[in-house]
Amino acid sequence: MRVWRAPEEPPDPAPPDLGRPPALGKGQLMGIAGTGPYYLVLLPQAVPEWWPKVERLLPEFPRRYEVRFYPGGSRAVVSGDLEALKVWYKRVLRG
Repeated sequence: MRVWRAPEEPPDPAPPDLGRPPALGKGQLMGIAGTGPYYLVLLPQAVPEWWPKVERLLPEFPRRYEVRFYPGGSRAVVSGDLEALKVWYKRVLRG
């Protein structure tokens, strides 16, 4: 008689260390950074005011994207398409 056993699953890997988002220009609280992939970075000071607008407009983002939450409170929308990110960011700024 044969007995089938499900293969043992390896333990869940630890979440990747996201560290910190790419640096913004001096004095900026929100902006586009990175050299590919590109990031729309919101520092913790900008999150209360701007994150609801960003979140509301995310379904309208025309390309594939990823949202990252960093340990320090920063957040970022990551995309490989700089032009799409720029156009969408202008829409966010207009509200």
